[in-house]
Amino acid sequence: LGDLAAAAHFQSLANEVVGKVCELLRLFNSRTQQLVLGAGAIHSAAKLKSINAKHLALVSQSLGMVCGLLPHIRAALMAQLPRKQHSLLSDLDKIKQDIQAHAEKILAKFVSIVASIVESSLAPQIMKTNFDVDGPSVAPPFLDGIYKNVAKLHQVLVALLPHDELLDVFGRIYNYLDTKVPELFQSAHDFSKSQ
Repeated sequence: LGDLAAAAHFQSLANEVVGKVCELLRLFNSRTQQLVLGAGAIHSAAKLKSINAKHLALVSQSLGMVCGLLPHIRAALMAQLPRKQHSLLSDLDKIKQDIQAHAEKILAKFVSIVASIVESSLAPQIMKTNFDVDGPSVAPPFLDGIYKNVAKLHQVLVALLPHDELLDVFGRIYNYLDTKVPELFQSAHDFSKSQ
């Protein structure tokens, strides 16, 4: 906000302020991407053991806040720039697109968390389950595992993500499960026929 105040009081600095604001926003986006999606926080001074869903959700919140502020920052800077220099603000539009792309990667990461649990831990259990012996009244352990892991993820995210974003994340997760679980059953069925 200090840069915006400088632009308001010293219109001759407005061009430089636009550049500095853009530089700051690019730095924020690239560092959060490096630290969280690139797992840089594990190797940084923070020395995190892992990047978990809570970290991803907090970054998602931060990105959403910045995206929400960008139109106001743009309007404040536009008010200080002469009309012929409004094209300088196109950088802010590009930065907003970059931040939105970063936010999209975060949302996709939630699905990949569930996918890695399903494919590495739970999928092998399908092959071990004897559906003829266990019967239809018992929930197979791998389905119980999917339920427990998705419920844990929901418990973490419900406190941190806006409602619309939470619906988006779990819509994606359930779409993944709707596709993947039948594939796993089909591959188990094909495997048992080949035995």
